[in-house]
Amino acid sequence: PPAGPPAAPPAAAATSAAAAAAIAAEPTVGGRADAADAAAAAAEAPPNGGRDGLSEAQWQSLWRQLLACTTDYELEKRGDVGSWVREAAMLSLEEVATLASAAQAQRITSGVMAGDTEVLWSEVMATELAQALVRQAHEKIDRLRSLAAGVLGRIASSKSEAGTDAVAGLPCREALRAVFGRYSGQCHGFALRDDEPEVVTKEADADEVEGEVETMEVVESAVVTGDDAGTADVWTAAMLDCPPYARHTLLGLLVSVGELTESTVRGAGGALVAHLTRLDVPALAAFAASLHEVLLAHSGDSSDPEAPIPADERVLLPALRALELLATQGAFHKLREPGGAGAAVATATTKPSINITGPAVATAGTGSSTDTDTATSSAAATADTAGGAADTAAAVASTGVGVGVEGGAPAEPLCVAPADQLALLVRSQARGIREPRRLLATAAAQVALLPYTSLPVRRYLLRSSLIGLAHKYPRVRAATASALYEHTLSNEADLPVGNADEAAALLVGTVWDGTDAKAARDALLAMYDFEPPTVQKVVARPKQIEEDKTFGTYTDLVQTMGY
Repeated sequence: PPAGPPAAPPAAAATSAAAAAAIAAEPTVGGRADAADAAAAAAEAPPNGGRDGLSEAQWQSLWRQLLACTTDYELEKRGDVGSWVREAAMLSLEEVATLASAAQAQRITSGVMAGDTEVLWSEVMATELAQALVRQAHEKIDRLRSLAAGVLGRIASSKSEAGTDAVAGLPCREALRAVFGRYSGQCHGFALRDDEPEVVTKEADADEVEGEVETMEVVESAVVTGDDAGTADVWTAAMLDCPPYARHTLLGLLVSVGELTESTVRGAGGALVAHLTRLDVPALAAFAASLHEVLLAHSGDSSDPEAPIPADERVLLPALRALELLATQGAFHKLREPGGAGAAVATATTKPSINITGPAVATAGTGSSTDTDTATSSAAATADTAGGAADTAAAVASTGVGVGVEGGAPAEPLCVAPADQLALLVRSQARGIREPRRLLATAAAQVALLPYTSLPVRRYLLRSSLIGLAHKYPRVRAATASALYEHTLSNEADLPVGNADEAAALLVGTVWDGTDAKAARDALLAMYDFEPPTVQKVVARPKQIEEDKTFGTYTDLVQTMGY
């Protein structure tokens, strides 16, 4: 790969008002990096109606373009070449923010602001700057993470000549100074921009899914400790406690925790697990809701066939892997639901009518929770865990999970536990997907979240995972069987009494790459007291012959006679 983008143009070339437009219009990543490098020179003269510098509109456009550069994640055969743009943008943002804050303070002190509507610097701009830097300070590339930490440390600690903050308006300034102040001497991270970009490892595609390509060994074998040498002083989850930065910190950490590099998983995963283990149940529930929002925001939208929104695989895949890691490392232990689904199945023989006062909890974004009996009994199952096995059994029976349902596909149960919505959203990531990495990550995360879901949702997801044992991709079948085997060993209560050992033996003894996967899958469904899925035959509709509206007309006569 090349050593890096070409050198930045002279500063004089950036003093024009077209600096912001050059960043947006530049098609090459090297050109965008150069434009972001030189953009700071355009802000040396403060906005003054376009006479001595940029106008306010030009200034705001330049600021927006620099912020947009911090989200440039372009990938190509050389790797994450967008990192060049992000690095240049962070350095330019630091200089621009310092100049703008000083100019704004000078205008306020000299009284120039009277009757002037132009605003050079505001708390909103300071918040946007810090949020962009906080996200980069938690992402996976060491060089950029160190650089972002250094910029944050400087803007949070530096003082102007008058003794005021060099960059005014930063929210949670003390927290930023406490976390990143010691990195204020790092100007270019661990290396300069002439280093090679991050190399993106090619993973299995749809044609290679049946081969021997392994992509998850590093994550599966990584032991999260939080004290990995060389990265422990960089990785931190402390900014999750600051509301203005919580979402951006979470986005950066999820991308890092879901990486395939062991050192990155150890550092980011250790910091996040250590943070979550200190939270109480309400805070963990709020964190699960934040995870749900992040996954939903990056899952795409195919409701409009004419303009579907694709999923953001750069965030979605690492987030699914991070969910599996957090669940298996016990980060959600305080959200673990009591009891097991097996005892409920053993006593679920009838469907009694249970009256619960108050509205039932509905699933956001799902339209399948309209049945009154289902909503009532599902709420009863988890509203009071001391209600006994009878109410739990009624909830399992009334959701249609495990009983005969037309077509073999039960409706989604209501969400009543903190992790229910998150687990159901994870399950939806595999619908209509043929991409193997996403299928593997979804299957592992879905099984890992089972212990933290309410009993009706757990039964629903268990059935979905068991059906995945007969997936058309052998690697997906093998990965699902491995995850279910571990779940069976640690959650015997999810099976009827006496079936756990037999189910574990069948899971580990079946060659899931072979042809007997479907028979073993059906046997496991019977052990869990599920109905096997029914294959519905699709009757092909006869093609409708379009009526020829020109028949018998003069046009038809001309065409027939060949005139």
